[in-house]
Amino acid sequence: EMNEYALMLGAAIIPKLRRKGLYRALIDARFKVLKKKKLPAVFHCVSNTSAPILLKLGFEKLCEIKSYEIPVPS
Repeated sequence: EMNEYALMLGAAIIPKLRRKGLYRALIDARFKVLKKKKLPAVFHCVSNTSAPILLKLGFEKLCEIKSYEIPVPS
């Protein structure tokens, strides 16, 4: 069932505050919530900057998603 999984989308740390453990703290806080809900798996869409951190935490790469944008005419 879909309610048995979590999808985490986005977490950003502004450049001047990076390398202080804040992103890791956000992930840890999310895991605490998910653990309380007893969810068996977590899926996370990531950027190139967060992927190395998440791989170190035990996430496995399942696939790549390409995103596209189109400018809105003004």
